Amino acid sequence: MRTVRHSDSTSIVTAWSRERGRIAVAVNAGAGREARRRRALMMPLGMFEGIGHFKPGEDICRMSDVRLTPGATPVPSAMGAVVALFLADFLATVLRDCPADPLLSDFLFSEIASMGSLSETALANFHLMIIYRMGHFLGIEPDLSSYAPGRWFDMSEARFTAAPPLHRQCLDPDRARGVVLLSRLNRRNLSRVRLSRADRNTLLDSILDYYALHHASLSSLASLPVVREIFT
Repeated sequence: MRTVRHSDSTSIVTAWSRERGRIAVAVNAGAGREARRRRALMMPLGMFEGIGHFKPGEDICRMSDVRLTPGATPVPSAMGAVVALFLADFLATVLRDCPADPLLSDFLFSEIASMGSLSETALANFHLMIIYRMGHFLGIEPDLSSYAPGRWFDMSEARFTAAPPLHRQCLDPDRARGVVLLSRLNRRNLSRVRLSRADRNTLLDSILDYYALHHASLSSLASLPVVREIFT
């Protein structure tokens, strides 16, 4: 999810593991072949396996036998790299205090492994799907049972209402329909949902505002301006 230079010889990679949740891995920052191979595996949203060596009282582990996770496919396009960078940034923020969760791990590993096989149209919508569906695992999924055409979405209460709420933390009926659209995105239909850049950014703004109310502010994500500009 994130790599930070720790010293002249070591970088610290923040990753998500099935067994322990969020972990910090010390990686050789040298110029040798093995160091370059490991760094390539640990690019944003890179999926790798290895044996973690954890010492009592230490937060950072060393990892041996590092290799590409079977079934994971590289993301070949520049657009895919931008999406991966943004989602890695997003996950590093929202998973900061999350414990290990097998169901969350299954979801993330399955969806991320598919990125290399997605079309550019699907990739353009991929980050919206992931951000929305992460709400389920974080306990902030909107109540869709309260939706009906023409209703407002009360973001603070996470439900739809017939009349506008008495506060500004809401979406009007036009933007409220976007919440329903987000809920319907999945890997099978991503390529069939055609959105303009303006539409996509409106949906992104809506869901980021929602996260700011219920989980964590994401407005400071370094990759956010890039992902806003990349899709035409």
